[in-house]
This record gives sequence, structure tokens and C-alpha cells, in this order.
Amino acid sequence: MAEKMKIGCDLDDVLLDTMRKYLEFYYYKFGKRVNLQDVRFYNHWENKIIGGTREDAIKNFDDFYSSKFFDGIELMEGVFEMVENLRGWNELFIITSRPLRFREKTDKFLQEYFPGVFKIFYSDDFHKQHNMGKREICVREGINVFIEDNLDYAISCSEEGVNVFLLDKPWNQSNTLPEKVIRVYDWKEVLRGLSGDKNEHK
Repeated sequence: MAEKMKIGCDLDDVLLDTMRKYLEFYYYKFGKRVNLQDVRFYNHWENKIIGGTREDAIKNFDDFYSSKFFDGIELMEGVFEMVENLRGWNELFIITSRPLRFREKTDKFLQEYFPGVFKIFYSDDFHKQHNMGKREICVREGINVFIEDNLDYAISCSEEGVNVFLLDKPWNQSNTLPEKVIRVYDWKEVLRGLSGDKNEHK
């Protein structure tokens, strides 16, 4: 790549195939099978098929964190190759809204798979653990490009001039996107987009 960039990535359902593993845990815990395509909202309590309150959702994710299912979360397809391709030319960041209480396992996983590759930040968007959301972190760190699966976060960051790749998920569908938010369908598309080929986007 011709120009060094600061590239930020969300963690869950961008680098890690988290929701798929959570739904396995959900079936194990409640005996109710939910298909990934039926998860139409980012906030779990808004999905009638899952149900419950915001507090229920947080409790379920805490239980998920303590389970064997969380430890079995895998990388999204193409992530490892993508990181290897980008790491020598760019600064790589992870900006996640995971709670700080998930930090021990999160940092351990990243050190195992990507030792010394990412600078990681825990944002304030969901758990209100300090005063900086993803938008503010992107501005402070000078992020040029951000890869995200949450539509609201993607739009918020784009309003600060950050170019965003929105990784297509059932919960981030929209008829229109801001100019700086580009929907992509896999990590190969992300790499082509970062390389300047704009003809591959659907």
C-alpha cells in the first residue's frame, strides 16, 4: 500500500465471529435455537426472538464470557490474512465496546493470535465505563479508516471524517448510507477497498 494509515477495527463480529458462538451458548442455556439471520437488531433485547430486558442481555453476556463458548470464539474468515497483509504498512487499532471486565480474556486472546500488532481501546458507547466513545477515540487517535458492524457507530465515526467500512450483518441493514460509510461483505472487500479499488463494492 502506498500510504501508511491508521486503521481501526471493531472486535466482535468484525475480527471475531462472536454472535455465532453466542447463539450456540444461548441454545445451550435456554434450549432455543436462533438463526444468525434472525438477529435483526444490534441490541439483543430489541430482538423479539431472543427477548428479555437490557439487564437480561447483560447478564446473559456475562454468563457467556464465563463459559466454554466464549473461549471458543474464532476469527472471522480472512481476518488473519488481512492483518498479516496490513500490519507492516499501517498502524492497527482495536476499538471495542466490550466492558472492561472482559479485558483479561480479550487481551490474552489478542496476544496469542496477534502479539504486539494492535493498540486496543475499550470505548464508552455501551457500558459507560469512562468518557470516550468510539467516535471520540477515532478523533483522538487520528484514525483514517474504521471497520465496524454497528450502523450507529459507523455513522457517528463518519461524521468526524473517518472513512468506515460497514461489514454486512443482519442487524445493520439500511436503505441509505452516508458517503463515507461503505458496505462490504467480507474481509477481501475490505482489503480491496483499502487498496483503492472502488469498483468491487456492491
